[in-house]
Amino acid sequence: MRVIAILLTALSALVALGNLVGCIGAHLNRKRGIARGDSNVPLVSLVLGLVGWIAAYPSLGFWPLTPALFDPGTWVCLYLPWIAWTESIRKKKDTGSGRR
Repeated sequence: MRVIAILLTALSALVALGNLVGCIGAHLNRKRGIARGDSNVPLVSLVLGLVGWIAAYPSLGFWPLTPALFDPGTWVCLYLPWIAWTESIRKKKDTGSGRR
């Protein structure tokens, strides 16, 4: 089970690295004036890390969860309620200002 947990942790780290590189690339493109966004893969590294942690908890400890801590896709899930709330407020202001 330890080998499976290490493989799942490695896959989680690859997803986290891909998300991190995508965010850095999008930031550099914005600095250059290219207005393209990036797309993070949310929760994949967290799920892989959790399964790896469950597979080999006594021997590896919490190490399988560390790639999810550095993954921007995991942090986006915490940020989504704020985005939804601000977008709903913005849409209410847009639709409410046009009526007389």
